Amino acid sequence: MIGIRQNQNALPQPNFHYNQDNDNVNIALAFANTVLYWLAAAIIQLLWRFVFYERFIDEPSSTKFVDLCTMCNISVFIMVENHKGYYLHGKSPYESSDCTMEELLKNLTREGSGATTTRGLTASGCQVFTFFASPVFRNQISKIYSYAKPSQERCSIGLQANNNDAEKTPIARAEVTVFLKSFIDRQPPPSRDGLSYVVRESWLSERLLSFTPAEFRTNAEPKCIMLGSSDDEYLSATFLNLGVEFDLLIHDILTYNLANMVFLNVGVSIFLTYAMHLLRTSIRSWFGNRNLSSKSLIDQRFLD
Repeated sequence: MIGIRQNQNALPQPNFHYNQDNDNVNIALAFANTVLYWLAAAIIQLLWRFVFYERFIDEPSSTKFVDLCTMCNISVFIMVENHKGYYLHGKSPYESSDCTMEELLKNLTREGSGATTTRGLTASGCQVFTFFASPVFRNQISKIYSYAKPSQERCSIGLQANNNDAEKTPIARAEVTVFLKSFIDRQPPPSRDGLSYVVRESWLSERLLSFTPAEFRTNAEPKCIMLGSSDDEYLSATFLNLGVEFDLLIHDILTYNLANMVFLNVGVSIFLTYAMHLLRTSIRSWFGNRNLSSKSLIDQRFLD
């Protein structure tokens, strides 16, 4: 704004001949002035990414991750609430995902020509679903995780508790893997409705208003429900792109304006905004690693 001489638009009577007198800057006008340029910069970046970069240069990160899961033959459950989350179906359509690079390239070529079965949980090829977990499903998962929880006697017999937890965690991790795999493959056939699932396309009202499916709310023992969703919808559970991007933009704008009101210096305000960005990213990474280690039952040292 200084370079193009727009910073003095915040004066009660903007001086288009430009002068260095900032004593009469109106706080409300200064806030509106800076927000306008922040939003303009954000919109330009979004247009660049969606209209050009992700269409002609590189594919979205969300699609890359789903492709990686398919190559590795790994499916992912991401629970953002007790009974709601996302399911990424990464079951490989190839005979084996444990193969050489040459075999992998041949498999990809065959898939591109339609010689192999399509990816996805259904014939439509959808791999990303919004997942609604039934109470029966959730209770089963909770039982497995409760087995691997740290002992309440950690304070009194810390070393022994750590050893017991280290022995329980691999057992619980294997139990979760077996349960989820049998759940998706329906093998053996579930004995209760709560341990089965239905797959369908989401309705317009469910997509726009984030409604919980009616059959899930009304049934006494509902089945789990998987609603086909866009490839990037699960990013709402991450710190990447569409997940919390709008919230982060608002935080940056407020941080910059607060610093600018206090110090009345553009350079200092930019530096503090960037420092706040680094701080929240570091905090999110630290807590995210702990949370991921706890929920995936994987030693945190492998995630650092």
